[in-house]
Amino acid sequence: MATPHVWSFTTVQAPSAPKTITLPVQTDTWLDDQGTVGPNGPTVWAGAYGSSAPRAIERTYLKFDTSALAGKTITEAKLELWNSASFGCGAADSGLKAQQVTGAWSAETLSWRNQPQTTTNGEALAKDPGGCIGDSPPSDVAWTWPVTDIVRRWASGQDNHGLMVRGVDESTSAPQYDRGFHASETEEAEAHPPTLKVTYTDNAGPSPTPTTPPPVRTRHRRRSSRWNRPTEPRTCRPTPR
Repeated sequence: MATPHVWSFTTVQAPSAPKTITLPVQTDTWLDDQGTVGPNGPTVWAGAYGSSAPRAIERTYLKFDTSALAGKTITEAKLELWNSASFGCGAADSGLKAQQVTGAWSAETLSWRNQPQTTTNGEALAKDPGGCIGDSPPSDVAWTWPVTDIVRRWASGQDNHGLMVRGVDESTSAPQYDRGFHASETEEAEAHPPTLKVTYTDNAGPSPTPTTPPPVRTRHRRRSSRWNRPTEPRTCRPTPR
């Protein structure tokens, strides 16, 4: 009998349709190099504040729970903050950048001296939507930072310690460019707390298909015709005398 051959097949699932989720901020706070911290305030601040140099340098820290994105394919991620107060238009290159935080921190114990490390890898820059003219900066407007690369790293398993928003210029001669945003504790009637908006797809992978061996053909040997002849009666020859 010939050895049966077993065929195996693998089918690949088509990519899923993109999905978008909005993740609320889990923890937010801000601080400056003058000793001010605001883990429970209605506004978080970033930039440089003061009528003359050296100005107070401010930074905002944010954490989001991205555990639901583990193993997903991230196609787009945006940090969204609602600008509710502004001071100064700064210089032509003034703006705020969002960076990935690479060390642990707590809103209750964070200070200027014990800030965690950040990385410029994947940082995003944003400026006043619509621009800033003279000394009348806009407010009551949404700001957006593209942070796709950062969220991709979190989805692939890298530790998520959140984001930091800081001014582009933090030097002692930085021009006044200060922006306040709704915090999670905002008291505004129309609240816009920080969010992380993510578009993703589920990873497509091979799905096993049951394997069925083909029918086995059995070869039968044909018996020779000599075995199929009718048996003839034997005749006894006379014994010679």
